[in-house]
Amino acid sequence: VAASMPVSLVLYNPIVETILGVIGTDIKTWDVRTSAQARSMVGISTAEISTASFDRPLYRKLYLGTIEGTVTVMNFLCAIVLHKSKLHDGPVTFVGTHTVTRHVISAGLDGLLLVCKETLLGLEVLRSVTMAHPTGGMTHGVVNEPMSIIMTTAQRSK
Repeated sequence: VAASMPVSLVLYNPIVETILGVIGTDIKTWDVRTSAQARSMVGISTAEISTASFDRPLYRKLYLGTIEGTVTVMNFLCAIVLHKSKLHDGPVTFVGTHTVTRHVISAGLDGLLLVCKETLLGLEVLRSVTMAHPTGGMTHGVVNEPMSIIMTTAQRSK
């Protein structure tokens, strides 16, 4: 990774006490207790990673969204890619999970909001909302578990 590339995303994994940093197509982790770099996963994705999240409450799987519309599911503890699914036409801006249903939710600048289930072959779309925001593609999202709702924000059309 070039020294000039900034860390674009940071996540905390409380189970293994590490900080995860995304730098382009690479992932680096640091041990919280020692501040030492724990692992470097170079080229984990073929496209720049635009969003990421862990499965909660286990924090064993890592979900990565890319600027090319792919969602990658990996075993974070073993650093193994389990599968990749092309879900969006354009950047994935949000990927998250619902802890009760284990559904994977993704949103993108293409205006799609998808609720998927994980299978051995990849992510299977269960529900799809097209143009959830008529003003443009979704830029952020969050899953509100107690209310079982998905909230998103959108960019304004020009």
